Amino acid sequence: MNEWGIRARVILLALVPTILVAIVMGTYFIATRVHDLDVSLKERGQAIVNYLSQTAEYPVLSANTSSLQRLVSSARDGDDDILAVAIYDKNNLLFASSGTSNLVNQLAFKEQNIPQQTFIETIAFSLAE
Repeated sequence: MNEWGIRARVILLALVPTILVAIVMGTYFIATRVHDLDVSLKERGQAIVNYLSQTAEYPVLSANTSSLQRLVSSARDGDDDILAVAIYDKNNLLFASSGTSNLVNQLAFKEQNIPQQTFIETIAFSLAE
């Protein structure tokens, strides 16, 4: 029949549940940490975008491309997480960019996704009525 002694059976019954619990807990903690890092990266990206949008407002309105180029270049300086920065106008024309052309082209709106009005234009139109 079975050649396992009582000692081997007890060790097996003790180790199998312990190993299963360790695997499940390890998987849970790793998945939770990866999710937290993903959320943190997205929040950091949103903070950088908010800062750039406020800083680039006047150069975009005045079409000062040299100032915009300095701004997008400085946004990537010393930060390995930012691969490309691009500023487009409302007609999806590139004002300034930093990074490889392939990544910059991926940042552009697709033709069907270009917003017709910005939030500021919508508010100004509503106030004018």
